[in-house]
Amino acid sequence: TDIGSATGAGVTTGTTVGATNAVASPCGGLTAGERVFKWVAPQSGNYTFDTFGSTFDTVLYVRESGCAGPELGCSDDSGGVPQSAVSTVPLAFGQTVYIVVDGKGTATGNFQLNITAPVPKIFFVKNPGGNDTNPGTQAAPWLTLAKAFAAAVAGDIVYFVPSTYASPGVAPTNSGTSVNPINFLADTTCAYSAGVVGGCTPGPVTVTSSATTHTVSFSSRSY
Repeated sequence: TDIGSATGAGVTTGTTVGATNAVASPCGGLTAGERVFKWVAPQSGNYTFDTFGSTFDTVLYVRESGCAGPELGCSDDSGGVPQSAVSTVPLAFGQTVYIVVDGKGTATGNFQLNITAPVPKIFFVKNPGGNDTNPGTQAAPWLTLAKAFAAAVAGDIVYFVPSTYASPGVAPTNSGTSVNPINFLADTTCAYSAGVVGGCTPGPVTVTSSATTHTVSFSSRSY
């Protein structure tokens, strides 16, 4: 079953009662029926998959390239309860995995599959005061719009400290999605950039080209 790229609690629910027993994991699931879900990572980062809220003793495993593909993680019991959690699974944006909700022994029942997405990465751009060799943090911001356009990926948030920036003349290198856009935000009030190195003074964010200067108000964008 294809469940798209959704994340959060109760991404899908259902029952393994009456399900076919076709696959198993080193963690278990040898004799119980299972349900398999195709899922695509909406952004790069570490994900957690769990079955908390299910009513039976679950086994959970995550594979790539299909039901018989390499296993990225598996779990029987987690946190002292009979439900399962596969944590810190590193996935790239657009990577497809197959999530198997299985049972311990012959256990079957109603399940809930939860998927926890990575915390979005936040970057800062400041001119002057930044450097494009920096990591883009508040303590070491980037300098140019061109760097932000080249480096940001799906799910990232980029704040521009009020100042004037040269237009890169190109679109962002990477693409976002409707679920996880690349967010370019003009922090005109310094609400998020107050702690940036050298301070932040509220004001406009302007972008210049060879012929014109524009005052801009970036908002969440999906490329």
